Amino acid sequence: MICPKKVFVGGVAVAVERKDLTGEDCWGHYDHDEKLIALDLSLKGEKLRETLRHEILEASLMIGGPAWCDGMETEAIVRCHEEIFVPAWRNVSTKI
Repeated sequence: MICPKKVFVGGVAVAVERKDLTGEDCWGHYDHDEKLIALDLSLKGEKLRETLRHEILEASLMIGGPAWCDGMETEAIVRCHEEIFVPAWRNVSTKI
């Protein structure tokens, strides 16, 4: 996979950078103030694609507003989307 240098989320340009995130205990993260998605240099192929999708979803929750609600746990929403919705959609989309 060729990693894009920029994505648009809700019409907002978000830079994408590959970085060494070894000490950060994550594969990627979204920085809302900087409008930046950082992805670990070690990621390749499907893991890179999944992590980019994860961070774009995090960005969409921040840019779109739901992440700012009191008590909003964006990581829980993103994980639910990845583990429940995406597999279900893949299954259904092959049949329609």
